[in-house]
Amino acid sequence: MFHQLKQGHSFTINEIPEPKRSNGKTNNDNVLLSSSPSPRAIVVLLGWMGADTKYLQKYADRLYHSRNCATIMVVANPYSVFWKNDHQLEQCAHRLVIHTTSVLRMLDNTHTHDDDDDDHFKIPIILHAFSNGGCYLVQALENMILSNENNNNNNASGGYSDPDILLFGAHLKGQVFDSAPCFVTLEKKLMAWQQTTKNLGKPQKNPMTYAYVVLVFVFLLVMDWARQQISRIFILFRNNNNNNPQQQAVSNRYIQFWNHMRRCQSSSSSSDEQLQLCCRFSSLNQAFIYSASDDITLVKPLEALIECRKQQQQQQQEKQQQRPQKKKGSFDPSSSNSIILVHKFDDSPHVSHYKHHPREYEQVIDTFLNQTCSAATN
Repeated sequence: MFHQLKQGHSFTINEIPEPKRSNGKTNNDNVLLSSSPSPRAIVVLLGWMGADTKYLQKYADRLYHSRNCATIMVVANPYSVFWKNDHQLEQCAHRLVIHTTSVLRMLDNTHTHDDDDDDHFKIPIILHAFSNGGCYLVQALENMILSNENNNNNNASGGYSDPDILLFGAHLKGQVFDSAPCFVTLEKKLMAWQQTTKNLGKPQKNPMTYAYVVLVFVFLLVMDWARQQISRIFILFRNNNNNNPQQQAVSNRYIQFWNHMRRCQSSSSSSDEQLQLCCRFSSLNQAFIYSASDDITLVKPLEALIECRKQQQQQQQEKQQQRPQKKKGSFDPSSSNSIILVHKFDDSPHVSHYKHHPREYEQVIDTFLNQTCSAATN
């Protein structure tokens, strides 16, 4: 599947069906493109719902290839994102892990290192997630890594390849969030889907396509509303004697998603899992890029999430200083050098911050890459 890495390219995983081009190929074709035979990092670009890979390619070329980073572009099926179909999102995340670790092993074969160094070279993996279309994949990846590491002595990792997930988790060193994560409401889902249909062109040019999209969207909204009502009735019936509203609401997949991203520890039965998430991923380098003018990403919940993560990272750094050094091959977040970068713009729309503020955006990425890559090689 993989060939010699070429300059200025990316590996693409696109789950959006597209019409065939003049050469007979589609964007669903697996095309290996990378920045150099010896990149300083592998950056996984996790696209927003319905993202066109030609726009992600601009981030790959201008942001990362020019900085000697390999890139892998991933766009999940928009219907999986809209419905938050966790099973399909996990399948997409699994394919992403397989491709990324294949690139890692190929780079390892071309890298010269000492024979007695069984930890290989530490090229970091960085996740760059756009909106919730990317964050849902971040959640799936983190769940896979955590589950696999808890069961790395057997095959109880949900059917996924243990060595690949372990290798991916060992190299994961940073996360960049662009316009994300988004606190999910019905209004924001409507606006996100509307933005997804922008690449269809003007309505008068594609009237039948627009009519079809509108009908599908109305059907999805009705079905989503009905499913939520049925879910609420089921939860109330199941928890008839339970007066704790937080515990009742935890079954909602969007509440679960937000708690996962916030790493909050509630009084529910999932507190042990949230504690594991906090301990495992809070010490990763993180960057949040968002705007006060974003119509989809609510600023107040996002800023509260960022402050919560800052507190958790500080707590993990204090605990890490008291722990003995871990053996080779295990995860070491280098928490003493961990950072959380935050850059808030005033006027840029959703997932368009780089377009409106390229210089400031690149400065954030430069600082993040320098910190993450230097920490990974220590």
